[in-house]
Amino acid sequence: MEGLRNVFDNKEEFEKLRGLILEALQKFSDYRGGNLTYGEIMFVLECVLDEMRNTSEKQAGKNVKGFGRDVTFTSLFEMTGRMVETLLKKGMISSQEEAFIVHGEE
Repeated sequence: MEGLRNVFDNKEEFEKLRGLILEALQKFSDYRGGNLTYGEIMFVLECVLDEMRNTSEKQAGKNVKGFGRDVTFTSLFEMTGRMVETLLKKGMISSQEEAFIVHGEE
């Protein structure tokens, strides 16, 4: 079986995907006769990501030994949240580190 790859592991693949997304946005702006706002773009991208999450939730089928259920975005988010909360309660991370992990705030 070929090893799994990520688009960010290959600059050419990353640029190809990035270019396709930007091209699609430009084509829609041309069709619309005006540029999309940043808010419109972010809203649509969030909707696409939500749809992808929902699809993965429905298609999850890999039951990881010891985990007791299928691994989905939701289960990973829940597990990460519990882990961060536990680390904070045990004093292993600060509240600033928690904010960075959970919200990306520095």
